Amino acid sequence: MTVLRIPAALHPIAKGSAELTVSAHTVGEALARLLEHFPAMRRHLYDDAGALRGFVNVYLNDQDVRYL
Repeated sequence: MTVLRIPAALHPIAKGSAELTVSAHTVGEALARLLEHFPAMRRHLYDDAGALRGFVNVYLNDQDVRYL
């Protein structure tokens, strides 16, 4: 299981949730599961071209995925 920690600024979109536990094998799958639960979060995470927004930080075991 994967635990997604949701930043405080997005808690209202996540119905007050600070965390979501999902079944996922990749970061992409985890983000897809997040959007299945909270579809309105898509516009905050992805741009119109479907790319993850530059200000969105994603970590895997405390490591920024951009540097893995």
